[in-house]
Amino acid sequence: MPKCPYCGAEVTRLFFEKRILYTVKTAGRQLIYSEEGREELYRCPNCWRAIATSEEEAERFLSG
Repeated sequence: MPKCPYCGAEVTRLFFEKRILYTVKTAGRQLIYSEEGREELYRCPNCWRAIATSEEEAERFLSG
């Protein structure tokens, strides 16, 4: 069973977090949103530190 490299806890699952980053501009009374990027993190359920940044990395970590 894999262990978290930060807290040493045995890990059987990871928490997935996805952020979408936007820039907001005003045009008169209207707000204009434009997407600037995306960020995906897979976190340890014990210490909440990021262990992987892609689904492939997370699968490799969990498979040992």
